[in-house]
Amino acid sequence: MQAHGWPRLRIGWLLAVLAVPEIFPDPAAGQPAPLTFDTIPFWAGTGTNRAALVIQWNDGKSPSSLVWGYRWNGTATGIDMLRAVAGSNEIRSPAGALLSSTHGGDSRLSTAWTRYDFGDALLAVNWNSGGSLRGQDDWNAGFWQYSFFGGQLEYDLYDENWQWTGTANYSQAGSTLYPGNQWFLSPVGAGDRQLVNGAWDAWNFVAFPNNPALVEPTPAPARAIVPPPRVLSTRISSPGWLEISFTTQAGASYQLKKNTSPIAATNWTAVGPAVVATSTVTPHTIPMNHPGGREFFRLETIP
Repeated sequence: MQAHGWPRLRIGWLLAVLAVPEIFPDPAAGQPAPLTFDTIPFWAGTGTNRAALVIQWNDGKSPSSLVWGYRWNGTATGIDMLRAVAGSNEIRSPAGALLSSTHGGDSRLSTAWTRYDFGDALLAVNWNSGGSLRGQDDWNAGFWQYSFFGGQLEYDLYDENWQWTGTANYSQAGSTLYPGNQWFLSPVGAGDRQLVNGAWDAWNFVAFPNNPALVEPTPAPARAIVPPPRVLSTRISSPGWLEISFTTQAGASYQLKKNTSPIAATNWTAVGPAVVATSTVTPHTIPMNHPGGREFFRLETIP
């Protein structure tokens, strides 16, 4: 479901022109460094294999395209990488019921998925760094197009009437250098795409009737170390309601939890959905009439 349209290999043409005399600039003087794995500051996961994840919103804001790194051992898929990087991933039924939620490395990035019988379809990808907010929803005005570079894949071919005509093979070694216009529009979902060392994956929002090309992304900045939240103040905001204000960091994700013991290491349960802080102080309002006796609350940072 994550791959839309016909598989195609976009090939860039290089036109070389020789002129005499020619003065060649010093490549080290003011030339931008090429995008490689070594210039990506934010990495999620652990392992000896490395891949890169590109998200391109095409929303008119700058930068519209960001890139993260991902490490792993063993086997991993395109979905594994996206969910390991995104700080929050919600999977819902077609009717909207929450089925599961997972957490990844970057709390500024979140994804939403719809689970169908044939697999999970990417619905939305949101970015909230505190100073920059963006998001695109699938199905309303377009869709998230999935492309990749590097790997091996056998896939089916179809004619204009969707009649099967045979199979083809994609085989491309990975590279730590940005693949440019050698992206391959995936004919399979990201859950069926096996990553290889040096792989690149891209999710590109396509708003009808446009089909924007993938551009060289900007590395997502490394996330600053988020200090643990602490209680700043408590007050009765209205009859029967207690407001607890916590110190927070804008752009970081937090989850309010409760327990019957303030020192218990387990059995802390979530209260409401996780939130992304927009300022240095975040208040939470809690009902005071607890039929089960005393309850204790704390705010946890989501990695």
